Amino acid sequence: MQFVVMGKEGDKTYVANFQRDPKLDRSGWTASASSEHANDASEGMARYAIDGNLGTWWHNEYDGTNADRDVPHWIMFNLGSIQSFDAFNYVSRTADPNGCNGNINNYTLYVSNTAPNTSNISGTMTEVKTGSFNYNAQEHKVDLGTTVSGQYVLLYASTTFGNAGANLHANCAEFYLYLSSYTVSVSSSDATMGTAYIGTEGTTTMSCASDGTETVTLTAVATTGYQFVNWTLGGVEVSTDAVYTTTAVTENRDYVANFEFKPVDPRTVKVA
Repeated sequence: MQFVVMGKEGDKTYVANFQRDPKLDRSGWTASASSEHANDASEGMARYAIDGNLGTWWHNEYDGTNADRDVPHWIMFNLGSIQSFDAFNYVSRTADPNGCNGNINNYTLYVSNTAPNTSNISGTMTEVKTGSFNYNAQEHKVDLGTTVSGQYVLLYASTTFGNAGANLHANCAEFYLYLSSYTVSVSSSDATMGTAYIGTEGTTTMSCASDGTETVTLTAVATTGYQFVNWTLGGVEVSTDAVYTTTAVTENRDYVANFEFKPVDPRTVKVA
């Protein structure tokens, strides 16, 4: 988008620049928890952790016969579909670890493609990251060091701050996931017919910046007796060139190099 401003010193053109937000869209998410304090308009429900409002937060149940006053606690997010991410952000109720009950200290992040059994979290989900949060701010963004995928993401609180005696609570004001880069991978349709790599021979996976400006060069090499056919992405042909430079990478991609038998040239045999 651009607009022109006319004035005494000459016309000026201003350009608005944009870039992709690495934060995953939460509009299709739902949330559940080990327990919820459901008696307050701003405190308790798991959905408060994805409502975009720092004035509301999830809190475990601490009243009545269903009180859940001891760790561990957990909150889980159903992303609606399998999505990729490489960082998460736990936003605590306050920046001071002891500023209120339930700011999480030691945590484990789990992920699963299918609905897990929350009575057996470690047995039905994959552990992605474990550690403790550093309380010099209200936000606690953690780089996972790799890209992971899943539909269900669970934040497990094993210890928390700001509690007295046996009242060990947990809270979460907001929770975010990020994808700061895209992954491009290549594979061969049949390793006996040929190989495929990205850039440097032997490289089959590469990360690309999430700004949507990078391209990568794919190379397919046929084994003797076979020939390259095409590159496909999601089963759709994208190129018939053995050396192919992709379009700008704006998503995770998995290219497949396809090969076939090389036809034998016809021969004429004379018998004397």
